[in-house]
Amino acid sequence: MRLLVVSDIHGNGDALDKCRDEAATADILLCVGDLTHFGGVTEARKILDKLRTLHPLVRSVAGNCDNREIESYLQEEGVLLTSKTEEIQGARFVGLSGAMPGPIDTPYEISEDQIETFLEQLPADATQPLMLVCHQPPYNTVADRAMKMKHVGSHRLSEWIKARQPLVVLSGHIHESFGHKVYGHSHIINPGALKEGRYAMVDVELERNEVSAVLKA
Repeated sequence: MRLLVVSDIHGNGDALDKCRDEAATADILLCVGDLTHFGGVTEARKILDKLRTLHPLVRSVAGNCDNREIESYLQEEGVLLTSKTEEIQGARFVGLSGAMPGPIDTPYEISEDQIETFLEQLPADATQPLMLVCHQPPYNTVADRAMKMKHVGSHRLSEWIKARQPLVVLSGHIHESFGHKVYGHSHIINPGALKEGRYAMVDVELERNEVSAVLKA
């Protein structure tokens, strides 16, 4: 399975043209939030329409710079990933929208307790590999270093990953903390901000639980 992973578009639909060729080789296009930059459904619709010109199978979560109306719109369009497991080509996908409060107020903020509640809803046992798509990165990982110095991720999410070992965790939010690193058996990947020209191609060999990622810029 090949994943084209984009995040933090922030309304810059033209940036999607950069990954058009890779989209043709992907099995699914995943957006890890912040389709808009404090925009509404009208802006989100333009971005989703552009995503769909790249690939027929799009799945997404909302970011903290989106709002809950955008999340509802994504659900109406059938592209929203939630705590309800969706099976796609032999893998299980779940998604968490929003992000924890930061230095500025944003439309879609969630707390550690809300993250914990989300994680408690996920099925405890399954034979298929789990892919978690969450705008909020986990704490003390390659994906959560703000200004490349301070770890600002979710402690609850990090603890859950250590205990449950999902195969892939895709996050965004922290633009400068793009990267890919393996923690136990879990591959944590932040593709970087698409508005800055960054995205990722992720290949997953489901039968052997093998993952490789190429970060594009």
